[in-house]
Amino acid sequence: MKILILIPIFFLNCLVKNKSHSNFWEHFFNNHHDLQEKNDIELYNILFGALEPKLESKVYQKLKQDQDIPDNKSLDYLYLSASATRNSGIIQTEIHSREFSNPNEEYFTKVEYRKSSFKNNETYKIKRITELKYPKYSFKDFLNWFEELSIQLQNENRLSILNSSVLYKFLCNEFRCSVDRDEQNTILSFGLDSRMATNYKTFYNRLNDILSKSRFKTKIFSRQLKIAEIYSEGKIIYLKIFPLKNNDLTKQNMFSVLTEVEINFYGLRISISNIDYLIQYRNYETEESIKGGFLSIPKYKLQGKVFYFLPQSVVNAFIPGDLDTYFADYLELLAKSNDEIKGNLICKIKFKENISEVYYEAYSEVMQKPFKPLANNQKQREGGDFMYDMRMKIVEDILPIP
Repeated sequence: MKILILIPIFFLNCLVKNKSHSNFWEHFFNNHHDLQEKNDIELYNILFGALEPKLESKVYQKLKQDQDIPDNKSLDYLYLSASATRNSGIIQTEIHSREFSNPNEEYFTKVEYRKSSFKNNETYKIKRITELKYPKYSFKDFLNWFEELSIQLQNENRLSILNSSVLYKFLCNEFRCSVDRDEQNTILSFGLDSRMATNYKTFYNRLNDILSKSRFKTKIFSRQLKIAEIYSEGKIIYLKIFPLKNNDLTKQNMFSVLTEVEINFYGLRISISNIDYLIQYRNYETEESIKGGFLSIPKYKLQGKVFYFLPQSVVNAFIPGDLDTYFADYLELLAKSNDEIKGNLICKIKFKENISEVYYEAYSEVMQKPFKPLANNQKQREGGDFMYDMRMKIVEDILPIP
């Protein structure tokens, strides 16, 4: 689902040119791309996705003393790490078993999976740590960009402004694009087009499958200030941008992201609402801090019967027990916070000369054998890598013209 949100919102960076910001994203995107292309794809998915019980032998195991356990008993936890260095512009990435970063690394990440249980479900408690040392970039820069995007789109020449973007042109070569007005709001649309299958067959098939089976709507706001809405209708993705003024966003210290999702899966309609996520932001002269967490357990509604045309014994092979109980437990797990940080995400960014040192820590707990109605079962990619090509357009768009 996250690719639906990334497609329209990424092009906002094009309106403010900055070499350091361009270099930040070039480092970030290419490190991930190198890790994905030059390493075992299953290991990459464990690092950035989720572990499956059948793949536990691929990761490393360590006994760890846990102060929260009676008698300080040892617990098994599984982990995997990766890093990236850059010498004379050449990236070297590696997936390994190191638990800590080295001083010469510009990128380090580690994921820990601790086996646990929640009610009647076997789970993994996941902790992710990422450290970056990249060219200077801040969350405040991102907010400034979005303000500038909103201001520029209020201009009568907004279409020519968008058409000057390398990224927007790239997207409109693959999607059917349009720009409309709704009162004072600007609505950008990106309709799925079969011409995308020519260059990006796998991505087109994946996106077509997701849009055929689901719809979503995400509202982004801060207290009474409406910022943006991202939503899908049929096979079209929309980005609605509300009118903003200078400093509307940068003076805020809390942002809310409210999402609802509907998935249709072989006769079953799954509606999930009130996915309410709060981001707290603090900006200081030499550093920034970001903290995130869910405010409540999302609500859900199940309608219909999955695989209604198959015998129940066959259905049980695909579905993890009673679906109603499963979704109640799944969403309760989703909303659980880590007691240490009172949330599930913390990020600290320190500025040292022309470098941003980013420390990111995230917590979650997931089912070991989850129900995945939108799972991607295609192993080999046909055609180009759409997401990578799009990211490189972002890098190009932000880079100042010589």
